[in-house]
Amino acid sequence: MKIFEKYNMSDPETRTAINKERSRRLVVRLIFIIYWLLIFEGALRKWVFPGMHQFLFFIKDPFVLIVYWFAIKNKLFPKKNKLFYIGIALASFFILLILWHALSSDIPAIVLLYGWRMYFYYLPLAFIIGENFQGQDLFRLVRYTLLIAIPMAILSYLQYSTPPVSFWNSTPVGLAYTESGVAGGTIARITGTFTFFHGMQIYIGSIIAMVFSVWILPKNRRPLKGLLLFMAIIAVGVTFSIDITRLPTMLAIFIVTMCAFSIFVFTSTSMRIRTLSIILIGLIAVSMVAGIGLFSRAGGAREARFKGKKEYLKGRTTNMVTLNPRLFEYVPLFGFGLGYTSRGGYALARAFKIKYENPFALGGAGENEWQRIVSEAGSVGGVVYILYRMALGLWLLIGAIRAVHRSNNPLPLLLLAFILPVIFVWYMTTIGTVNGYGWMFAGFCLAANKLVDTWRTEDELV
Repeated sequence: MKIFEKYNMSDPETRTAINKERSRRLVVRLIFIIYWLLIFEGALRKWVFPGMHQFLFFIKDPFVLIVYWFAIKNKLFPKKNKLFYIGIALASFFILLILWHALSSDIPAIVLLYGWRMYFYYLPLAFIIGENFQGQDLFRLVRYTLLIAIPMAILSYLQYSTPPVSFWNSTPVGLAYTESGVAGGTIARITGTFTFFHGMQIYIGSIIAMVFSVWILPKNRRPLKGLLLFMAIIAVGVTFSIDITRLPTMLAIFIVTMCAFSIFVFTSTSMRIRTLSIILIGLIAVSMVAGIGLFSRAGGAREARFKGKKEYLKGRTTNMVTLNPRLFEYVPLFGFGLGYTSRGGYALARAFKIKYENPFALGGAGENEWQRIVSEAGSVGGVVYILYRMALGLWLLIGAIRAVHRSNNPLPLLLLAFILPVIFVWYMTTIGTVNGYGWMFAGFCLAANKLVDTWRTEDELV
């Protein structure tokens, strides 16, 4: 690389440092490839190669493995991070757990391996991202994600405005999830380039967090400026408005709340004023869109989902953050087996023509992430894994508060606002895209927590 030509390559220490930096940059490029595949893999699975969608689910895994190889070879793992080493120890224990289930149950090995993948395969990647991403890498992440949000909004509007049976609303299994519209008929849940709507839900949360973080910054410090920023703001607003599911609304509330909290964290008075102004402008814009009835079909369907199922929603929310004590009465000490309650494990077994009964009706698990984990990993392993994710989330929160105070950049807190509920209680062990987003954005949060000024880390200031 020409950037290194000015250094004295005959000096061993300089040569070692330059080689390590080259390796770091290569790892960062590979991480970006994994991130773009996370967003666009669904397009390949549902539109280009639908017959191979089960195998394309793993398209990111070889790149993750290459990242691990380079990280081990060039010592790019964190050296003093206790949570990283606890996570590795936990992953090793769970390998023993799946060996136990392979020998003592009739669960196919491929299902157990898939389950372990969903629990741990991406965990080291989060810490590698945190160790190797610098401020300018985060700058590019935010810039390019918001640029992609513009064509994604167009695609999403096509899905919203066309019938559920249209090509744009197809999925690998040929079914679009729909809701009743206020004007009759049905509306498809938008999926964008993702395989199913879960990926779109979490993607919307990410772009809301990013657009607020950019909008709050002064013009000379923004990754996106002028017309492009205006287009990105409109794109994010349109995508959010035509989504009829509940999670993006909840994530938006978390993000705006964290924006308000950041006012008390900033050391800059001008940043406090800007943040308060942006929050007010955002709330006024949402009220105006709702008042004039723009995207009224989506708004009506979303409102009906919140109001019509208020008690159900309340019970489901409570259920997601509790563990039924009765679960421990019939779940074996070491659980039923990793991947046992997953649709992915079942689909993979069928793809390889392995006889395996459908276990989705396992009592007590349902859509509750915590209860699924305890059902699969047992009362000890499951609870420890849940506590690990909670400890990771709380540690990220403490780091984000410190980073915002240092850098006067809202990005650390706003990224965390959207991903923290996912790390705590959402379907990271069940849904592939959620798994990828959860661990990758935990890594991006780790990197953002190193910011010293707006877009530079301590490494870049040296």
